[in-house]
Amino acid sequence: MRHLTGEVTVMASRSCICGTDVRQARPKTSPQGIAVRQPMHPEFHISHRDETSWTVVEVHGEVDVSSVPQIREHVLTCIEAGRHRLIVDLMGVSFIDSTGLGFLVSIAKRIRAHVGDLRLVITNPDVLQIFHITGLHRALQIYDSVEAAME
Repeated sequence: MRHLTGEVTVMASRSCICGTDVRQARPKTSPQGIAVRQPMHPEFHISHRDETSWTVVEVHGEVDVSSVPQIREHVLTCIEAGRHRLIVDLMGVSFIDSTGLGFLVSIAKRIRAHVGDLRLVITNPDVLQIFHITGLHRALQIYDSVEAAME
């Protein structure tokens, strides 16, 4: 049974320099050739649903200093409601920074204190690489699909 129980959409703007990767918005122009201001990264979206004995939290966009407060509020609401078996679906995430990694580690500790379970779903190779570089792939359970995470 899939049941959408909560949803948040946020637009944020920032620039990021990560190693040699400098990401900046390319200016769009109007038909008259005038530069049009646009957000630095895609829309951020978070939702959750209860499925079997798990709560699946889906995150789309970038997980960074500007989006983590919304994710934290959303996830803590789930935990306070007694949902201690969480799957955080990051398949729609294009980027995660140290703030996002720290948040996931803190949530894992909080859930373990409730004798719960946190599982992550990551398919983006760039995001997955960050977990391997930091060694967090050994501390957090990572799966390639929500179905695999539920087994």
